[in-house]
Amino acid sequence: ATVPEEEGATCRWVNGWWPVSWEDCQGLDQTFHCVRFEHRLVKDLPESSACNYRYRIDAPSLVVCETACTQENPRQDVSEVFKALAVKRLGFHLPASTAVKLAFVDPSFTALTEIDLGGLPRVKHIGDNVFANMKSLLRVRASGPTAFESIGNSFCASCPKLRSVDFSSFNSVKTIGDSFLESSGISHFSARGLSMVTRIGSNFLACCDGLCTVDFSGGFARVENVGDSFLASSRSIYTVDFRSFSNLREIGDECLAEATAMTRVELVDLPCLKTIGQYFANAAGELRSLRMANLPELSKIGDHFAMDSANLEAIDVTACPKLRTIGSFFLSGIGASSCDLSGLSAVTSVGDNWMCNNKHLSSFSGACLASLKHVPKNFLSGCAKLRTFESRGFSEVQSIGANFLSRCPSLSLATVDVAGFTSLRQYESDGLLDELDDVDAVLDTLERLRQASAKRPRKR
Repeated sequence: ATVPEEEGATCRWVNGWWPVSWEDCQGLDQTFHCVRFEHRLVKDLPESSACNYRYRIDAPSLVVCETACTQENPRQDVSEVFKALAVKRLGFHLPASTAVKLAFVDPSFTALTEIDLGGLPRVKHIGDNVFANMKSLLRVRASGPTAFESIGNSFCASCPKLRSVDFSSFNSVKTIGDSFLESSGISHFSARGLSMVTRIGSNFLACCDGLCTVDFSGGFARVENVGDSFLASSRSIYTVDFRSFSNLREIGDECLAEATAMTRVELVDLPCLKTIGQYFANAAGELRSLRMANLPELSKIGDHFAMDSANLEAIDVTACPKLRTIGSFFLSGIGASSCDLSGLSAVTSVGDNWMCNNKHLSSFSGACLASLKHVPKNFLSGCAKLRTFESRGFSEVQSIGANFLSRCPSLSLATVDVAGFTSLRQYESDGLLDELDDVDAVLDTLERLRQASAKRPRKR
């Protein structure tokens, strides 16, 4: 039947309409193939709980529709529909005149494996926790066009069996909330269809242990902000390329942190990127290659950038003409013997512990930091294989902090050049080159440079 046989009919099975009351619905044969619920049924749903099976309906498929909703009693959400259901496949068939909000769905009452969001033509917002903690959920898709403009927090989060999410019909989404697909079981993510998104919340795809590949092409070209913990602790992903984020302005803290299987990161050709937060690629133990190039607006990098990425060997930082500030522990504890840091020539301030504890770093030249004003404490401290230090390029440096080149046993007086500190006004002798036998000779040179600089007028 295409219309209810009785006024107020609330659900339909394969060959007819089932009349009105919720109590009658308890008598449905559990072998039927589809149940169709209208929102007028929702108002008298009984209280239920995960342990109370009396009011549950078991069906292979469920379609939620709105044929009997009146203007006098409109529905604003469909969350209550799910409280007493045990179904595997869920779909929607709402007319274009129906405006609802897809709200919280309690996972305790359903064995959903597949969700089709294609029948929600006027739903503009997916609320928080929709389809979160669904332990059996395998697939989410939209078989038809959608009008979603925002996705709330924890969408499909903590769904350990989730394997496929198709966003190709999500062409109107502008914002994605926190914990999107966090701790889910997906192995591949494609941004195809998410072409209007401008903001991504925190914990996006975080803690997805089975996630191996991400493809941002076909989407995210308008994203301006990426929240904290983007792809953090996703321990199976191998490579991440941000080039599709052509409008990206800000990357939050802990992006790619503890992505322990990741081998390569490309931060290349991002014309609008201005800031990178703390702990970017921190403790990414298998990271081998990190490339940052053609970032014309980048001005700041936060603390702990790529710190403790012990296998990081190839580092290429070029063409960052507006980069002025770098936080503490930059590239500390990495495995590279040499780095191309020519893109740091405009940097005026770096934090403590610059590139400290790098076991394989063999040489360093100040030419890469030609605009630096202050050498912070623990600069290059603990670099056991550092054999050569050149101060060429440090002509703007006015002060040197404590523990400069401390715990660097491979350095010798012949391989340490401090003559380039021509603007030096003060220095801390504590811990300075503490492994060097002839440290007094270096201190004498620094003192002469300081005195000569003090006689010259300060630069304005």
